[in-house]
Amino acid sequence: MSAPPDDRTPGDLTADELLQFIDAERKEIRALAHDIASPIGILRLAMHVLRTMKPDAEKREQYYETMSQAIDRLEEHIRRMRALTEVPPGGQPPDGGHP
Repeated sequence: MSAPPDDRTPGDLTADELLQFIDAERKEIRALAHDIASPIGILRLAMHVLRTMKPDAEKREQYYETMSQAIDRLEEHIRRMRALTEVPPGGQPPDGGHP
């Protein structure tokens, strides 16, 4: 998530600045929710294919690899969310909040 402008705390912002800050936070949360939903959709689809189509061993391995990559992406998003909870007041996340 973002820091308030000029490294001020949210309590130091004007009403307009606070609304802009809240809007920026909502956009960040929306983007993160999308980033999490995408790998979940991939996992659901791969599981469905594995259950219903009974692919051969080679295809199964490809689906397992796809599922593993989706899990890796989810873990990265969780790491980003955890980093956001470590933001000092008025500061930036340790990695800038980006992957």
